[in-house]
Amino acid sequence: MNLKPKTKLFFLSLLVLTAAVLILPQIVFAQASLGIETGAATGLGTRDLKEIISLIIRIFLGFLGLIAVVMIIYGGYTWMTAAGNPDNVDKGKRILVNAVIGLVVILISYAVVTFVINRFGAATQEVAEEGEPGDGDGDGFDGDDQRFFLVRSLQPQGQQRIRNVVVQAVFNHDINPQSLNQDALVVEKLNSEGNYERVAGVVALDQNNPRRVYFTPEAACPEPNQNLKCFDYNADNNDLNRHRITVVSSEEFSLRSDNNLLVSCQNNLCSTGFIVGQEVAIDDPAADLTDYPAISAVTPDNGAPGNWVTVWGEHFGNAAGRVTLGGRQANLPAENICPSSWLDNQIIIKLPNGLDAGNHQLQVITVADLASNNFDFLINDIVRPGI
Repeated sequence: MNLKPKTKLFFLSLLVLTAAVLILPQIVFAQASLGIETGAATGLGTRDLKEIISLIIRIFLGFLGLIAVVMIIYGGYTWMTAAGNPDNVDKGKRILVNAVIGLVVILISYAVVTFVINRFGAATQEVAEEGEPGDGDGDGFDGDDQRFFLVRSLQPQGQQRIRNVVVQAVFNHDINPQSLNQDALVVEKLNSEGNYERVAGVVALDQNNPRRVYFTPEAACPEPNQNLKCFDYNADNNDLNRHRITVVSSEEFSLRSDNNLLVSCQNNLCSTGFIVGQEVAIDDPAADLTDYPAISAVTPDNGAPGNWVTVWGEHFGNAAGRVTLGGRQANLPAENICPSSWLDNQIIIKLPNGLDAGNHQLQVITVADLASNNFDFLINDIVRPGI
């Protein structure tokens, strides 16, 4: 059968279009990143909801594409075998036109799906690159988030051996020296009436560390160490040796970072307490400081009981302790599933069951029985993919 040049060109175009339908989707989806690689690296599985949805859509659109190709072949066959019959020619043309329209719709669908998956995957990957293997509706805040001026460490904490302890706060940004003021770091002492009263002293920048400030009490130590500075010590009532440290975050008195950020207390590390001892350290009082665990973030910061979340911070130790939420102990993943679930700066936990909706206090207790700060976590009904 001799076909006109226009007809030959038409069929050649259809052949190229058919090849595009069969090949392009494979290229597109081979390049699409769904943002699950980080989850695989943490042992949380390699198949998540995004991948499952994209696979279903690929299969469905691929099936439609196959039908469209079959219809093109059928329409071309009907046209070529029409033998001049006008009805069969019109029928073949209609089939070809409808099949081509269907192909165009399918290709557009592929393009839209690919765009959505790439955008969604990019957003997930961005969170993962910030150090958050969790998957949630949080604000993308992690333990070293440079968007905020955060307290990284506040010392001392708990019962101390000495009375000339070193009170210090360490931040995640360099401190602007011009923002230093005597109300930025406040130390108070519990009095006999059960109230806290301010301790007189001096707040100063560490000359060797631009991210650290010290508080030195005004009172001298007892003889023969009167050249040193000490906190008051009560030998009769240890409760009166309790002190409280507060990093002030108000706009009026807050320290500012080198890029002019105010102190943010969203990681609940702006306040802590300590109890002075009787002794006086002559050589290096800072050597007596204990590195207490400190929670700086939880990702995601909300979810339903049974969800897996990541706790971020420092000084957790490399041996597993325990994590509590609302007074209930959280579970850790099995070693064969996630062998690195407890690290010095992050812990992966399963939210305990039996908690009512609302805010609950999350706390880390190390194997040395050192307790961290309390961190607010919102229990709701949002269920997320697990291990």
